Amino acid sequence: TLTANGRKCCHVKVGGEFVLRAECTVPEGAGEITSVRYDFHDSWSYPTPPENLFPIEGSFTKSEKNGAQLAVSEITHHFDKPGTYFVSMRVTSQRSGDASDPFTQVKNLDRVRVIAEE
Repeated sequence: TLTANGRKCCHVKVGGEFVLRAECTVPEGAGEITSVRYDFHDSWSYPTPPENLFPIEGSFTKSEKNGAQLAVSEITHHFDKPGTYFVSMRVTSQRSGDASDPFTQVKNLDRVRVIAEE
């Protein structure tokens, strides 16, 4: 689940910072979170090389609850121009927690809307 200032849609002033919070869960026995990445500028123009998708790597803190693997990532950002921005987050997990295995990463997405106003 991705939120911006605690909501799925937030309004900020141009240049004003907001906090993105990603809360990720992997069910018991299904693996561990291996990365959390962000895209602030909706850079999905096709064709886009895979290495350019979700260009910002987020740090995250892992924990466990009732056997489920949890991860929380927070990052701050701001926009210099007014507009409506759709900020995306991609979280990946892998059965044994191996971030270097390119073929067995399970990916999931979420998105929030940030409206930057004068």
